[in-house]
Amino acid sequence: MAKSSKSGLIRAFINRTKADSVFFVPGAHSGSYSINDLLYRQAELALAGGDTRRAFAIFSVYLKKAKALPGCLFQVFTAAAVTGKFPLAFGALEKLEGGGLTTVQKIELANPWYRIHDKALLGRLLAALERYRPSAGTSPRPAYLFILKSACGIDDAAALARLMAGFNAENREAFRRRIWLYFKIAETALNLRHFAEAEKIFSRILREEPDNEQAAGRLAETLLCAAKSAAAFAALGKAAKYHKVSMGVWEGELLLWLGRYAEAAKKLKAGAAAGHPLAWCWLGAALFKLGIKEEAVAALKNALVVRPDDNEARIWLSEALAACGKAKEARAHLEAALKANPSDFWAWLNLTALCLPGGEIGKILEVFKLPREVTVRLAIKAGLPPEGSYSVPEIKLIIDKARELAKGVRRDEDYLRELWLG
Repeated sequence: MAKSSKSGLIRAFINRTKADSVFFVPGAHSGSYSINDLLYRQAELALAGGDTRRAFAIFSVYLKKAKALPGCLFQVFTAAAVTGKFPLAFGALEKLEGGGLTTVQKIELANPWYRIHDKALLGRLLAALERYRPSAGTSPRPAYLFILKSACGIDDAAALARLMAGFNAENREAFRRRIWLYFKIAETALNLRHFAEAEKIFSRILREEPDNEQAAGRLAETLLCAAKSAAAFAALGKAAKYHKVSMGVWEGELLLWLGRYAEAAKKLKAGAAAGHPLAWCWLGAALFKLGIKEEAVAALKNALVVRPDDNEARIWLSEALAACGKAKEARAHLEAALKANPSDFWAWLNLTALCLPGGEIGKILEVFKLPREVTVRLAIKAGLPPEGSYSVPEIKLIIDKARELAKGVRRDEDYLRELWLG
């Protein structure tokens, strides 16, 4: 087969398998596809489906075949970081830092572990990264060690303090060169609820790059979680000068979190009409909360057409389908969500809710797998004893209380759980 024909077939396969990917970040790939790209995409899809064993195996094969050429350096970095080959990973990253990609492209590509929920694998990778000692004094290893520890559930506040000391001392030229890495530090700080540090970094990024879409959106999330809602919406308004559609969609999400569903739906309908891929999920959620169930289901199904690996859309769709009496279809989406992320709080909560009508406590307890500390806090808020074996009606009270408090939040990050759990 001619090289151009093979490249075209691989491109067609990649384009059919829509999801977050190096291949869908504009300008991040050379555009000429090879068998190595096919391998890489299959590994990405395995990660998206929660099959880390398969992803690990394919990435290992990929690394034996791939050459660290400019067109695939980020692919080499990700594959090596996922398989624990850190000298190769950071070698590719060092070459990337020399140029070739924009800040925005690097931000989109720079966290190799965000789809991995296998705690055993993450633990092995952390041990390997802790053993790795690069020779370069400006290596991004400390930042990535902080990021990987966070993925393992470790809040290394001392490491963040050291990173912030470096951030404060960084001159403008050096900071601009590593905005993408500081963005990842700030994003991790946000995930760990270090809001002041996240706000400080995102704000500095925006002073240097006022049109940085991701920094504006994440700053708004940070401010809202830090109880600065007016400042959050002001940040989005300021960035709308550069990104009117996407900032409107981000505003719709924040309105959804606050329970302002009609306002959210208005913003998100405009975003969906303009073709923004994230608008459909949050529009469906807002419509569902407004009681417009059939339209909500349609919007959420469209969200999964646009982004098949969107677990948040699956969670909302399961609730909407259950409300429409389609429990079997709802369960299928929850099972898919749990395959991708076996610890997803909302997937387990919604699966438990589906089991309640049967009233069989044994089956209900099999899927009532909420974190103990969260269950205790919800029980107290529902007027129940904090400890003990809960009856079916009491479990329903806990589920109802979680949905009431969470309003329009169904993302599983810890910092968002704290936003609604209080």
